[in-house]
Parts: sequence; structure tokens; C-alpha cells
Amino acid sequence: MKKIISALLLFMCAYAGPAFADSAADVKQEMDALAGKVLAEALQHIQKGGPIYPFAFLMDSKQEVKIVGYTGEVSLRLPADEFAGTLIKLIRSKARENSSWKTAALAKMHTVQAEGQSITGVWILVDHVDAPAWVVFQPLIRDDKPNHYSLGKQVYAPSDESLFLSK
Repeated sequence: MKKIISALLLFMCAYAGPAFADSAADVKQEMDALAGKVLAEALQHIQKGGPIYPFAFLMDSKQEVKIVGYTGEVSLRLPADEFAGTLIKLIRSKARENSSWKTAALAKMHTVQAEGQSITGVWILVDHVDAPAWVVFQPLIRDDKPNHYSLGKQVYAPSDESLFLSK
């Protein structure tokens, strides 16, 4: 898992990018970089403590990142999918309050059915105010040790859901 996290950190450093997105390539680079940061955070948490509870990263035009997530009592948490919907509303609210927030990524655990098997992984919705949103699904293949996984092949897909209302 440490090798995987190291590889993700190298991926993130390679996509540090310029301070402002001037082109479609820059926007994609910002989205890729934020998705990489969110995935690295999710995998670190999974390795240390098990499944993640939904959280989001917001990145402004200066590429400063803010983490948004639940900070209350564990026993009082909403079901994960319900809280993910709450996070989307919060991201939209933050974007209305501060127009410098340009890129956002929301992560949660997600299970899909494929070939008669349940595959659990990290689902990330990545969005930018100037580009279509997309989803990354990182399948997790259970290892012999608790909270240790191998990574399956990532799946990328366009998304109809947007984290920003202005689109």
C-alpha cells in the first residue's frame, strides 16, 4: 500500500500545474491533480482505519485546497449516501459564497456489481466550473491483512451530476 500511495503522490506532484487554468488542458490537469489528492487521502484513511466516510476537497484559483467533511460524533452520522448529498449542497453553497472555488472532488465508498461479484472501491466525483464533471472509481481488492487492499484498474466515466450549479 505504501508503494501505491507513493505512486499517487508522484502522480500528484507531476500534475501540480500552473496557478490559473488558462486552457482546457489546464482545467483537466487541475481536475486530475485534485482527484489524485482525494484518492491518496482516501487510501491513506482506508489503510489506517477502514472505510471512508464521504468527504470533499475544494480547490480555488490559486490551487489552495480546503477539506470539507463530517466532524461530529460518529454515532450521529447520517448514512453515507445521504451525507454525500449534503456535501454536494455544501460545496454548491461554498461556491456561491466564494467564486474563487473552481474545482471540487467528492469521495465516498461505493460498491458495484460486476460479473456476479460485489466490488467495493473509492468513488470520486470531480468537477470544475469550466468543464464537465467526471467520475473515477478505484476498485479495492481485499488483501489478507485487515484494511489492506490491492488496487484494481481505475474506471473513468463522464458524469451527469455536477458539484457546481452555475453550469
